[in-house]
Amino acid sequence: MIWDIINSLLQLIISWPVAIVVLGLVFREPISDFLRRIKSGRAFGVEFNAALRQADINTDMIKPKTTPGTEVANSTELVSHLAFERIYNRTYGTQLLLLKSLQQKKVDGKMDFTPADYYAEYLRRGGSPMYQMRDYVGFLVKLELIEYEAAEDPNQLGITEYGTKFLDYLAAQYGVNYTHRNL
Repeated sequence: MIWDIINSLLQLIISWPVAIVVLGLVFREPISDFLRRIKSGRAFGVEFNAALRQADINTDMIKPKTTPGTEVANSTELVSHLAFERIYNRTYGTQLLLLKSLQQKKVDGKMDFTPADYYAEYLRRGGSPMYQMRDYVGFLVKLELIEYEAAEDPNQLGITEYGTKFLDYLAAQYGVNYTHRNL
């Protein structure tokens, strides 16, 4: 009888830490990604706050949907400005630099750095390697700020008219400092 209780207790003591270690190994990448994104926290009372990953953001809610012919000029401008602010709040500083570089490429026909260089800078500044190059560029493509010039080749990108309007809006609202952001 006593041996059954001791045996059950030993199984509980041994199996619980082993299960935690196994779960830690299985979910190592998501856990480390979460730990890198923590903005604030507490400890045993829990309560942590982590930044959203850009890949988790629903881009349909950022870019406005308008019905042609139903908006007044001022309301269209207001909707655009709100959309630009939402996009700006969700865009990394290195993505803004990439957009600025693509805008310059449109003007003078050359680009000093490739999109891969901007992605490498994003990683260097502490961005998550789980957020891959295709996601980094794809976010801007989804928002119609940039487009592929050749079959989804990340080195063949061009800025769209909407992307140019976005950068013009940022320059008017924030001056030259709009690209000075983390990541």
